[in-house]
Amino acid sequence: MKPTDARVGYDWLTSARDWTDATPKFLAATYVRPKTQTLSSDGRRYGGFIVRVYFDGQLQDSRASPPELLTFFPAEDQPISSPNAVPSPIH
Repeated sequence: MKPTDARVGYDWLTSARDWTDATPKFLAATYVRPKTQTLSSDGRRYGGFIVRVYFDGQLQDSRASPPELLTFFPAEDQPISSPNAVPSPIH
């Protein structure tokens, strides 16, 4: 397994993002592979996703489907993406 080369993005579904308020905040992630790549030349296929939440550079929470992906791809100490990026689904 390796991270995807697809376009990944997100949109907030919760308008208020006051992190001092403990109510849940929601976002929708998108995953788009070009239609010209119906099958990956190296045989890759969708394998699940990992979502990690960082605050001030520190990992706060992780979720994955299937959960075993968290073992296969352990979290970095610091996020390697821009603050607006959503972690990539795994192929």
